[in-house]
Amino acid sequence: LGSDIPGPVSLVAISGDGTKIFSEDTLDLRSYELYNGNWVMYVQNFEGAFSGIYPIDKIVASTDGTTLALSKPDDNRIVRIQTLATNSGYRFTQSGSSITANGQAISNNSDTKVVTDSTSIKIYQFPTLHATNTSTWPNTPATVTWPATPALTINDVATSVDVSTDGLRVVVGTASKMFVVSYDTNTSTWAQLGPDISGATQVVAISKDGTKVMSTNGPGSQLKSYEYVGGSWVTYLPDLAVNATSDDRIIASTNGEIIAFTSHGQTSHQVYHRENVNSYQLNLVNSYSGKSEQAISGNALVKVIGDPSYLGYTGLVEIYENVGGAWPPTPDATFQGGSSNENFGFNLAVSEDGTRIVVASYASGG
Repeated sequence: LGSDIPGPVSLVAISGDGTKIFSEDTLDLRSYELYNGNWVMYVQNFEGAFSGIYPIDKIVASTDGTTLALSKPDDNRIVRIQTLATNSGYRFTQSGSSITANGQAISNNSDTKVVTDSTSIKIYQFPTLHATNTSTWPNTPATVTWPATPALTINDVATSVDVSTDGLRVVVGTASKMFVVSYDTNTSTWAQLGPDISGATQVVAISKDGTKVMSTNGPGSQLKSYEYVGGSWVTYLPDLAVNATSDDRIIASTNGEIIAFTSHGQTSHQVYHRENVNSYQLNLVNSYSGKSEQAISGNALVKVIGDPSYLGYTGLVEIYENVGGAWPPTPDATFQGGSSNENFGFNLAVSEDGTRIVVASYASGG
């Protein structure tokens, strides 16, 4: 879709509606939108965006791409794009202060952020949609900043946290349990949802719609999953034997019916999909060896597997589409890098509906 966008890239993201794409190259945050068949600059490059917070490990874009959240494992910085009333241009501004932490998670709509330290879990909410300034760029647009005080503080030590897309549910893992807190839009309050789920937990995940939670507990553990029914968290699917480590990555689709599992530092991936409703269990769809990147769409219909080391680090990306509840044995489409050491497939992102995919290349030495 459109032509290549040149330049080394170490991280990419796509807005939920697939209309905007974002990348970082250790120096600048870049953004693009499709116009007359070409990818053109969406907003000015955010130069020096990573001063003090590099390396970035996640870019979260809101559905329409007007809000971005940048994060790294031990720091959390929120950056907002302010759209001006005139057509004079756009500009990035930071909303609120950076927060130093040992863990973090950000909702996909960028309205809820969670940070953890050695004593507590803190949940912050963006108070309202940002205001718009009618003046022209480069005047600083009006904005509403993140509050200095968290909406909720939990005095516990988290091993892992994750947030639903709408930012209304947060799952927390600790050394002895897993629990979920939820925001009630009627009372404007946070409270725990259901009882604790007992058992040590090192990595947690929540489905994008907030209805399912998953966890692992390091080497030798199983992937556990739960859903909220009748005021309690009950087992969603039978426990799965996976190659768990202490630094796993669990990616769940919107409804939790597809789960992609990656062990950090390994080149094997497992993708599970609940294909048979009667058996109510997750079946291993594919196991990919030697391929270090993967992404799935929110609607659970498209999965993308990247192998940047393919053919002398030229790189290869495979796209699979679920049709009628079944995944094909071979990819529906493949894309290969253009030259050796391009590392095509170094990072991947997929829109919620699975119709657009962003692939990053990271040239050797670049």
